[in-house]
Amino acid sequence: MIVTCLGLITLVSCNLSKEVDIELPQYVPQPVVECYLIPGQRYELLLTHSNSFFDPLASENPALYLESILEKGADVMIIHGGDTIRLQEKIELNSATGFISNYSGSEIVPDDHDTGFDLIITLSDGSVITSTTRIPEPVSIDSTRVEYANAQKTRATVFVYHTDDRNTADYYRRMIHVASLDSIAEQDYTTDDRINQTAEVAYGTFYEREDRKPVTGDTLIFTLMHITKEFHEFFESKANASSANGNPFGQPGQIRSNVSGASNPIGIFTGFAPRRDTLIFR
Repeated sequence: MIVTCLGLITLVSCNLSKEVDIELPQYVPQPVVECYLIPGQRYELLLTHSNSFFDPLASENPALYLESILEKGADVMIIHGGDTIRLQEKIELNSATGFISNYSGSEIVPDDHDTGFDLIITLSDGSVITSTTRIPEPVSIDSTRVEYANAQKTRATVFVYHTDDRNTADYYRRMIHVASLDSIAEQDYTTDDRINQTAEVAYGTFYEREDRKPVTGDTLIFTLMHITKEFHEFFESKANASSANGNPFGQPGQIRSNVSGASNPIGIFTGFAPRRDTLIFR
């Protein structure tokens, strides 16, 4: 239908509107699992449940909101080799990783990249969640290199190199923090090695201060994690779902998970061994 300008003005001026009540299906919360096995760290797991998009958020009290979504009374076990590690229910913050958990144990995750790990969660209603994973061999950062864009050293490009095994399909998570690991990561993404043409992989990063002052003396902390395919898919799908949230033209995101059970859980059970390098601009 073609509408002339005059016709469009007429339609708008009529102020045509009508309230419509839409009856939405009742939302069924899903258990949400996050467990990251890091050699040298304690076994930790966060078990919560999802909320409806229309549920109110207690943003003014994050602690109260966290308390409202915790899944309580679960029996959580991680089996590795011949050992069964039973996690106790308690809310803790790991200052080394920044991870909040409500189930943890005193046992330390071993530096084992050959033997798999199995997860068994029995919820308070008796339903069971299971998963399995492994910890990929760590990949170290080989070197870093800086190229300054001008003599004043107000802009720089940093190259970070590592070696990729061309005989296997590999996935990586890359993070960059400025000054301290306590800061929010300036970059945090996952990638795979399909586009690599050689074993030497280089990541290029542009760096410039907001105040446009020389970058000399600033510190960048690079983190490289060799991750599983399942974690790569989970991380990417979670990022896509987050970016689509609130966007009327965005495709609704579905989280790719590696946990399963009759309760239709979502989440990730995975492991990685981070490797880091620190660069101070000279």
